[in-house]
Amino acid sequence: MNSDMIKKTKEIHEKDEIFKSYIVILCIDSHDFYLLDSKDKVYHLIYTGNIDKFEYTNLDLNSFIYKCIENNGVFS
Repeated sequence: MNSDMIKKTKEIHEKDEIFKSYIVILCIDSHDFYLLDSKDKVYHLIYTGNIDKFEYTNLDLNSFIYKCIENNGVFS
């Protein structure tokens, strides 16, 4: 329960009700997150007090992981 991703997921859930069905799979910084829904679709969220960006990345979880591996652990 001390996982950073669990903590970040709880933070996201507290920011806005619409994020309750997502979990954080990657945290770039305190405002930039990648979220996963129940259908393994990955979304990019930038939240700076407002939802600055919230969009589908056109990737499922497996594709997202492979892309991170190809980029030496960095998603870009």
